[in-house]
Amino acid sequence: MQLLLAAELRRIDLAAEAGVDLKVVHHLCMGDYLGIKLATLVRVAFALGCVLAELVRRPRKGLLYDRGVLRVQR
Repeated sequence: MQLLLAAELRRIDLAAEAGVDLKVVHHLCMGDYLGIKLATLVRVAFALGCVLAELVRRPRKGLLYDRGVLRVQR
């Protein structure tokens, strides 16, 4: 996963850093944002060192998609 790799974090580390349950990180990695509060997404983005838009930019592809350079999808 590109954002986790860039931040040099494992899923469990990200969950601890963001103060969220590991299940939340798992759902985000799978691209499942449904039911996750905006404040939670902001904490995860902050823990990853990115902005919220980078975190949710790729619906249904999640954090595990595309290990290449971040691209804006239009």
